[in-house]
Amino acid sequence: MRQNQIDNLINFCFNFHASLDCNPLDMDASYILEKWNKYIGIKVQKYDQIDVDKLKKELSLKFVVGRTKTDVKIYKALVEWSEKWGIEEYNQVKEILNFILVVNTKGFRYKHYLNEQNLFWDLDELVSVFNQHFGSTGNINTEKYDHLHVILKEEVSSWLEMKLVNRQYKIMLLDIAD
Repeated sequence: MRQNQIDNLINFCFNFHASLDCNPLDMDASYILEKWNKYIGIKVQKYDQIDVDKLKKELSLKFVVGRTKTDVKIYKALVEWSEKWGIEEYNQVKEILNFILVVNTKGFRYKHYLNEQNLFWDLDELVSVFNQHFGSTGNINTEKYDHLHVILKEEVSSWLEMKLVNRQYKIMLLDIAD
């Protein structure tokens, strides 16, 4: 993975994070797809595990067996998004939206989480989650897309200055040099 690919992944995640006043539920499919194509550029493999009808059926049960509270929260958000923007729009972005909502289960601003390390993303975790959803980060666009709002850029810089994240970033850059 190249530095531009790392930066594109980070910027994409920050661009859609609710803690940074970027509510993904308020963004339509065309915007999500535009940013996905510019930052990431990977053709998404479709899977039906997040089909709206299946999610609604599962959520209608008194207990959602085998799912965490986080899973249920994500499912509810996916259904809410599909009801707001329509099923055709949803089907265009459901895998990307699912990833965005997973990223939104933790924050990037460590200071806002009372030193609870498991409540904020470090870079290794972010890369791992991306790999689980879409395969290798090595397939991300190699051309840097640098169109974040200045406030989000400052947040990215602050996050990258955190000791753990900074160390992971430098290690990834060293791996690139090899």
